Amino acid sequence: MMASSGGNGASKSSNGNARTGFSSGRAGAAAGNGSAGNGSGNQGEEREGFLTNTALSFHATTIIKTIKCHYLWTISNYTFVKDKDESIKSPKFTTPDGTEWYLRVHPLGFNRDVPERNFVSAYLCVHQPNNGHVQAKHRGKILSFEDDMHEALKTMERSAKMGKVDCFTRDNFSWGWPEFISHNDLFEEEKKFLLNDSIKILWYLEILVEVESHTNKVESPGSTLGSDLGELLKSGRNADVLIKSGDGKTYPAHKLVISTRSKYFEAMFNHPTKEANKASVDLPDPGDIIQLLLEFMYTDKVTNFSSFSEHLLVAADKYQIDNLKKHCERDLADRVTVENVTQIFLMACQYNAEGLRTHCKQLMAMNLRQVIKTPGWSELKDSEEGFSLATELLDMQIGREAEAESMA
Repeated sequence: MMASSGGNGASKSSNGNARTGFSSGRAGAAAGNGSAGNGSGNQGEEREGFLTNTALSFHATTIIKTIKCHYLWTISNYTFVKDKDESIKSPKFTTPDGTEWYLRVHPLGFNRDVPERNFVSAYLCVHQPNNGHVQAKHRGKILSFEDDMHEALKTMERSAKMGKVDCFTRDNFSWGWPEFISHNDLFEEEKKFLLNDSIKILWYLEILVEVESHTNKVESPGSTLGSDLGELLKSGRNADVLIKSGDGKTYPAHKLVISTRSKYFEAMFNHPTKEANKASVDLPDPGDIIQLLLEFMYTDKVTNFSSFSEHLLVAADKYQIDNLKKHCERDLADRVTVENVTQIFLMACQYNAEGLRTHCKQLMAMNLRQVIKTPGWSELKDSEEGFSLATELLDMQIGREAEAESMA
């Protein structure tokens, strides 16, 4: 479906990365005595210390910087406004670039001149555009109560990438879809858009925040700090402590580096502990995990990260490596499904991963019918951390189904 403006006009712009290059040459020759073609000169001779042909290379780069975000709006008691010939506005929300937005829904459609008003219209609106205008790609969707929000966002992002850019101004402050969803689809029971007399509207947007261009005559050298420290770890040069793993492997390390990166080792080496002056430290973890921890502390990277993110979350919590823990939470959040959400939720509770815990809770609330059919649901109910949540979610589901039956 094509987005249209709720204002008085439309603007188009393009988005992308452009990379161009060119070179210029200058030729010179040392001429001898006599005219060309008489064979008496040394035309074209190269003089010592000079190049007769030089080339300058220029590389221009244009970077389009964007920010991505989404907004979920729940409208409860929707049937009270379904025949309302006025718009409904969401609460305002502010994106990281400082722009204020809101959503606007017309239950009977935006166009009052249409004889049969069988569609809901929905628009994304800017409240106060920065610098007079904001450019964005966006998509909206009404979620059914069986939709996976994470999967829905991925689909909306792919769709938005293929679409045009809308320009929001003070005059054209809203863009969206006059035929956002038909009344037949919205109220069809099998499609489950309306449950408990509520609808959920999800909006994805990617905002253009900066166009940055620059030209380099000489390529800037990349940072070698990570690779240099990686080589230091690999060589063991000037190491002052030996880390021993639970399976008997040993890893030379540097107290200064690991105490800077880990609060656990900072407390061990910078306070009067028995390990502070020892040349070795025994850790219970297996060698492959110790090796990956050291790799991250030295280089800020981990080889085959996704294969070990669960184990690294445990280790990062134990050794208080906060940045690694955040990376693990993000990786696991991207891999949460209906089938594994209960297990990952319990792990998040056990290892104080609050962001991951919240993400799992939201996913379970939106997909409870599927979640309670998984083997992990029983484990969740039997656990101390998950019992109260499982009870709360189950009571909510029973209440929804009872109310749906009474309305049938």
